[in-house]
Amino acid sequence: MAPRTRGVVKLELASFHNSRGFSGLPTELLHQIVSYMQEALIPWIYGGAMAHWYSGRRDLLRTLCQLCRSLRATFLPLLWERLEACTYTVYDVKKPWGYTDAPSLANDLLGQLKLVMNGKLRYAPYVRVVSVAVFKPNLVDAILKKLARALSLMPNVHTVQLICHGTRTQGMPPLIEASRIQKAFEGYVYPSVRRVVVPHQARSIFACFPQAQHVHMNQHDFYDFSDSVAGVARYCHTVESFGWIENHRESRVSSIVTMLPRLRRLECHITTGKLDEMMELSKLQNLEQITLTFARYLKGEEATAQIIEAARGVLAKSQASQRNKRLIVAYESPHCSVTTYVI
Repeated sequence: MAPRTRGVVKLELASFHNSRGFSGLPTELLHQIVSYMQEALIPWIYGGAMAHWYSGRRDLLRTLCQLCRSLRATFLPLLWERLEACTYTVYDVKKPWGYTDAPSLANDLLGQLKLVMNGKLRYAPYVRVVSVAVFKPNLVDAILKKLARALSLMPNVHTVQLICHGTRTQGMPPLIEASRIQKAFEGYVYPSVRRVVVPHQARSIFACFPQAQHVHMNQHDFYDFSDSVAGVARYCHTVESFGWIENHRESRVSSIVTMLPRLRRLECHITTGKLDEMMELSKLQNLEQITLTFARYLKGEEATAQIIEAARGVLAKSQASQRNKRLIVAYESPHCSVTTYVI
């Protein structure tokens, strides 16, 4: 559960509240309307920036805050509830996601961090979720340094997602080295954070999140997976949920079972239709929930059905309460969103 709000300044409405038209609707109804807008996905496992429609909620809130003082007082806390700089605005089919808008993403993030760090504006206490993509090589150090500082000013932040490119693929943004991330976050601790979604280069900063309960590794191609799991086990002593992307080239399940034996929930993204070590997860005696997210081209495949059946067997062997056990199966849509089924 996220910590209670601390340090939030309530805006005074009495002197300029507009009781007519759209702004005159009850606050609960206004919040409900905005809740239907698309926001950034967490976790995001696709390596590049998200499509522009994932910023729909933030774009709408920004517009509403500019219409009148009454709406600004209502929606400003919602606007700053999520600090997001992870979507592209210009789509170029000839370039991979994230590459086209690397400069604009960097400028957007730096602009938001500047406002959050401005003590006179007092936006920092509003922030609960931080989801950012870092691709611009010559601005990485400045961005990460300001991000680390800004997080320390957010007493209510409970979710942090960092998106970086993880491989040296031709045409993609350069790899962000682990040493640069470690240097930027060195010495910081964020006790309010409960959910962490990071690339493998950020495994050195798990010490910054000692109260993290949910950890998700959001990259596919890397060969030091066991080191990342070891970092979670060493620093995140309250972790109860772990997520990863399967990789048929190396054993990943065995590292999870050995180093994180007290896990209660697992989330695995499956892209190849293979998860040979599924039954080894039955060694997790407290396991209550398994979430399997399949690539859209695996829907209907025989291998998919076999993995789902194996997951049923794993949960059946768990010593957790039967009423708490859940198997969730999700399939990606063409736009990287998911369709979910609870079995």
